[in-house]
Amino acid sequence: MVENIDDNMGRLLSTIDALQQSQNTIVIFLTDNGANSDRYNAGMKGRKGSLHEGGTRVPLFIRWPGHVPAGTVVQSIAAHIDLLPTIAELVGIDLPAPPHIDGVSLVPLMSDGSAAWPERTLFAHWGDDAQGHPRTDRGAVRTDRWRAVQDNNRWELYDMQQDPGQLHDLANQQPETLQVLKAEYNSWFRDVTRDGFASIPTEIGHDEASLVTLPGHEAVLHPARGQGIRYRGANGWANDFVTGWTDADAFPSWDVTVVTPGKYAVSLQYAAQPEAVGNLVEVQLGERRIKAAITVAEEAPAIPSPDRVPRKE
Repeated sequence: MVENIDDNMGRLLSTIDALQQSQNTIVIFLTDNGANSDRYNAGMKGRKGSLHEGGTRVPLFIRWPGHVPAGTVVQSIAAHIDLLPTIAELVGIDLPAPPHIDGVSLVPLMSDGSAAWPERTLFAHWGDDAQGHPRTDRGAVRTDRWRAVQDNNRWELYDMQQDPGQLHDLANQQPETLQVLKAEYNSWFRDVTRDGFASIPTEIGHDEASLVTLPGHEAVLHPARGQGIRYRGANGWANDFVTGWTDADAFPSWDVTVVTPGKYAVSLQYAAQPEAVGNLVEVQLGERRIKAAITVAEEAPAIPSPDRVPRKE
């Protein structure tokens, strides 16, 4: 995978240069979390799913010849929340007032990695409860020096400058420091959860996006009597799909908001065995309904995973 990414990043950058667009193109490379299995992780503690450094710290490279000096190294901590204000400033876009933006623009550091920069406190959280609400017993706080990690209501504290591998828990030796970080975390958690957890609807009808796709793995499934529809995997994520649809009273739904009223065409991507021909499929939006019959069987055998290690997807 590393070799594949390396080759294709090279192709991308070479093409941008060949098209003489490097001065007009900002390339940002980062990953989403730490290693998803026990593999090399630069000596950091934890992996994907962990709130320790090895589960959350990732590389971030920014390339913009003529604007960002090559070889600039930034040691100050930053987070994904900084990308929006950073890109907005680089391209000269004013961000709207609401909602509140927690991130800050990193532009000053991009021209001088050692520029004076105020100390920051960043937060992380992991996991939902059975109702889909964030668990209150798993979180982390990161400053330039400290990382405090809560797991199942137990807090640990590490000095990341003296102990980057997190070998020595200082929670008992530094109780005052831990109390300050815990208080900051609790304040942040109250702030980001105060508006509740209603799902964000997909907007339909923007001129800039005439085609709207509702992916199968983003559906909310409504079984009939506890069964009759399910995901291929356990939870419906990544490239999962809806299957086992055997009850006419079961259905999937997507939250949507129609921005511009009008007449819309609806298409459905499906796989169906020959015995499904003749079955009716109904689409409902608000009080409007439309039905269509399945006239063609579309048998789609699952493509086996190419990974060397078997996996469920």
